[in-house]
Amino acid sequence: MKFPPLATTATLALLLGATVAETRAQPPSPPRGVYAFGADQIIADLGKMDWAPLKLDGLPPGIEIASLRGDLGKGGGEIVLR
Repeated sequence: MKFPPLATTATLALLLGATVAETRAQPPSPPRGVYAFGADQIIADLGKMDWAPLKLDGLPPGIEIASLRGDLGKGGGEIVLR
């Protein structure tokens, strides 16, 4: 069966649009060790989180930082220190 080119193009555009919309609708996954239950509820397993050293003038060495939500490089986020 041969389909007219316009009908095939329109069908493909609709399928592609639905796939892109579904992909964009999913929120980003939380970091390792963080479990989010809504906009304001987080449970963090401190032993499973990805920790990095925090080096700032005036702070003693050994302090570590981990991200709970967001991206500090993009202007916002929630962090935890230990």
